[in-house]
Amino acid sequence: MDVPSLQQLCKRALVASVIHEPRMWRDLNYSLPPDLVSSVLVSVTPIALQVLQEQLKESHQEFSKQSGTFRSKRKYVEVFESTQLCCYNSAWKIQANKRWPLGIKKRYCNALSSSELDLLGITEDESEVDWQQRYWEAHLQECLNEAAAQASAPFYEGSIGDVILPDGLLAHIGLQYVNTYGVSAFEFSALKYHFCRFGQYARYLRIRSVLCSSELINLLISARLQHVAFYSVTHASHVEGLCLLLRQNKESLRAVEFHYCKFSSSALLRVAESMTLGDEPTHFLHHFFVISSSLSIQDDRLSGSASGFVKLLHSCRYLQSAIFFDNQLDSLDASRIFFVLLQAASSLSILHVSENELEGLFVMELLKSLSSIQCSNLNQGCVSFPLKVLDLRSNSLDSIAIQGLSVCLKFMPLLEQLNLSDNPIEDDGIRALVPYLQEVSLLELNVSSCGLSSAGVSALLEALLLSKQSLKCLSMAHNCLGRSIASPLGKFLSKGLVERLDIEDVGLGPVGCSELQEVISHIPNLTHLIIRLIYGMLFHQKYF
Repeated sequence: MDVPSLQQLCKRALVASVIHEPRMWRDLNYSLPPDLVSSVLVSVTPIALQVLQEQLKESHQEFSKQSGTFRSKRKYVEVFESTQLCCYNSAWKIQANKRWPLGIKKRYCNALSSSELDLLGITEDESEVDWQQRYWEAHLQECLNEAAAQASAPFYEGSIGDVILPDGLLAHIGLQYVNTYGVSAFEFSALKYHFCRFGQYARYLRIRSVLCSSELINLLISARLQHVAFYSVTHASHVEGLCLLLRQNKESLRAVEFHYCKFSSSALLRVAESMTLGDEPTHFLHHFFVISSSLSIQDDRLSGSASGFVKLLHSCRYLQSAIFFDNQLDSLDASRIFFVLLQAASSLSILHVSENELEGLFVMELLKSLSSIQCSNLNQGCVSFPLKVLDLRSNSLDSIAIQGLSVCLKFMPLLEQLNLSDNPIEDDGIRALVPYLQEVSLLELNVSSCGLSSAGVSALLEALLLSKQSLKCLSMAHNCLGRSIASPLGKFLSKGLVERLDIEDVGLGPVGCSELQEVISHIPNLTHLIIRLIYGMLFHQKYF
């Protein structure tokens, strides 16, 4: 049995004293060595760490009001900033990693790829994360999840704020010491206490329909939400609560998501009105995602009036990314959404319209709209849009649709990423796309599961060779290419024009793989290669 050292015993006594009497920390904080301060902070409970940090801020505010020499004040500020930024933030990070060892769910992680996040400039710098804010935000999300589970019970009739949180959840932040801070265990276990105490740290929350009510608005009165995701909102009462929350945070909101929701046209109009600023039909949204949700646009189209959803899109003047996935849109509605967004959002860089079974009529209507703009602006030169990422996967687009699309894409000269995967474009479609690819500088192209043969892909590779453009990623997976693609593929790879190549399940076979293997070791720039070998084994090779 290891005998604790004197330093360890002192640290344990100090931690116990701080937990039970946090006021003493105000006197000790500046007299202890920084390494001991750090070791104490990571050993106390999150609720105790919160109290200590609040006291530190109070001390700083009190001192700043007192008179003193410039030198002493500067020394104090330096000590404060060092302790605040280094010791406390590191302690919160350790607390977060201890509670959520797999990490805290990040914004946009399921909606946008890493390359799209890089393009938008919203990648996260670990050194700049406010871990105190991140910890309590994640804690509030767990509290909301528990409240949604209880409120969804068939016979639940209580208020949301009175939901009693389980001891297992509360133990993470220090349930056993709660009486030390002047709070009863019963008060501490209620949902409303946690939002009253920590609601100011909420920036990103995922909210189930059962919680969309005026009571939730009161619970989140101190929050300044920047990103909110709503789930399973279908009833009028839920829409009303949703609109109240949007209205309360309309100045701070930058991202809104709808998952598995169903909106009537009147409901969409209320959503649009709840986010507009004053008399101006606009809002500050930068990101708008509609996932597996039903949008009632057809009714208004038949009546000849502008739908609530179209009015919502018209107000998206600052939008940077938009996703419409599995929304049961028809070709006319999708082309209208596409067209309105291109006109309204001058900063739109990323647009996904996928899993909607649009077929060729979508492209025809879009081309008609874009051509009308071009005709009405003949005196202003060529019309163009700043779109950089276009995802049209799984829309039943055939080779004829691609012919029209290649014309539409000329209105998007800045396009860097194009995803046409899971569309039956076949070889004729890829050949129709070749002239466009020779004129632009795409960085990523995805034509997986497009019914291509080796002839179509060979034409694509030859076009890329002639244009001499370098790709970061090229995906041709799940096409029946056969072993004959090995030779043109090897020729293409030997020029070092691609960094990541996905040719999984293209039917190379052992002979084709052997032919390709001969040139792999001499390929410049290639960092990732995904290829399926015989017997269903997946081979994912990385080169560095």
